[in-house]
Amino acid sequence: MTHSPRIGLLRIHVRARDYVHHEGKWWHKVIKRDLSHQLVRWAHEDGFDGAISYRSHLGFVGHGPIIDDLAGESRNPHTIIVVEIAGEEQRLRSFIEHHRAMLTHAHVQFLSVENWSLHHGHVRRTGGHNDKS
Repeated sequence: MTHSPRIGLLRIHVRARDYVHHEGKWWHKVIKRDLSHQLVRWAHEDGFDGAISYRSHLGFVGHGPIIDDLAGESRNPHTIIVVEIAGEEQRLRSFIEHHRAMLTHAHVQFLSVENWSLHHGHVRRTGGHNDKS
């Protein structure tokens, strides 16, 4: 009996002020890029099926303070940005290991996704909005 790979969702919480330096030529290294944007780029380069990044307006991680991004006139650098990457559990674990040095201040969660596959199309309903079937 063959087991299909366990599909999951990697949820990474970073701060808006978390940056990573560009790789490559020396003059690229002086330019900083948002860590959340770079995580999505790395996930795309690694061939994952999906990755998103979104900014939280209100929240906290662990036992830290509640961060309200809408409370002031300018954006709060401590605002939580959530990056979610979907894929096979083992590939997600490898992704974290490969980028561990960049995630020293991040909060990382793996969520198992049950009864769901990345390879199935969207379910189409037949009938109108009032269809009770």
